[in-house]
Amino acid sequence: MSLLTLLLACRPASSLTETEQDSSWVVDSLAKDSETGGDTAELGAFDLLVSVADEQRVLRLHFADGFNQPPTTVWTWSLREDFPERDHKPHGLTVDGDTLLVTCFDYFTDAFVLRLDLLTGAVVNSPKGSGNLTWAGDPGREVLRAAHNTIRVDDQLLISDTHNHRVLALDSEGAFAWELNQETVGPDPYLRRWWSGINDVELVDGQLVVSARGDFFNHVLLFEPAQPLRPTDPPWRPVFRWPQVADDSKLLEAHNPRLIPGGFTVADSGNDRILALTWTGEEIWTLPGRGCPSNDLDLDWPRDGLMMGEVLLIADSLGDKVVAMDTAAGPCLNADTVLWTMDANGPYNLLVLPG
Repeated sequence: MSLLTLLLACRPASSLTETEQDSSWVVDSLAKDSETGGDTAELGAFDLLVSVADEQRVLRLHFADGFNQPPTTVWTWSLREDFPERDHKPHGLTVDGDTLLVTCFDYFTDAFVLRLDLLTGAVVNSPKGSGNLTWAGDPGREVLRAAHNTIRVDDQLLISDTHNHRVLALDSEGAFAWELNQETVGPDPYLRRWWSGINDVELVDGQLVVSARGDFFNHVLLFEPAQPLRPTDPPWRPVFRWPQVADDSKLLEAHNPRLIPGGFTVADSGNDRILALTWTGEEIWTLPGRGCPSNDLDLDWPRDGLMMGEVLLIADSLGDKVVAMDTAAGPCLNADTVLWTMDANGPYNLLVLPG
């Protein structure tokens, strides 16, 4: 079976453990019908995790009856309360067993990763961050810079170290294992010239999905396992990118690609929309749709969008809101399609857990 055939068919299996699933792909297993989505009236109970970067908080909300009534707050974690000396913002969220990996950074110094108890929101361990060379690999990059997300793959942590333009892998002791960067990404001259701004890394069905928002490098990329030539080389090789050549009209400042049946979605932040595409680069849909009239629900630099049946959940970062949109009711955000909104100052990542 070809890699493309596998990609077109792949979806997160319901038998995966929480450890094997990650923040970007858990939601798809909640769809009632894998091809057409579910009835919004039948969503049932679920919990929604939200990282609110500018408020320096992570929220866990419980929806007892879909979007038919307001949620209750299960817990709120405040970085300001636990680490008042740090001016960092929580971004990426990843479930790892019974804990939640939270990646936090500020734009001018460094970043760190910590674990929260998934049930209570309490800090499980001290933040682990930059400032020592075991995290850096390259001695010229001794700090994490605007690292957006962290996942666990086997016994390694993989970090999208955005302003260092790499995926950084750490072993179980927190020491440097390898990094995927401009020099190690492979022989493709396009990648070796433009590779930059890596802001998300996810593991899906044994493949790495990576997004980038560099100045001249806005892409969704897919990597498959490969035998490294040297111990410190990445065990991954590129097999797909969209668009083939950077085109701001197609994708600008991409964030948080996610798996859907037959393809993937991506937050096209610079173009104020969420896109769904096939693995051959054909558009499935764009939301809001083309020609939608402007209103106060318009998106402003959305950085996350995930499908839950026929409902699209959107973290609209500069619009300072989280939105639940019934896509079956139309392609525009308006009173007929928006099921629920929540004011939030700079939401970044969304994660749905079964209720």
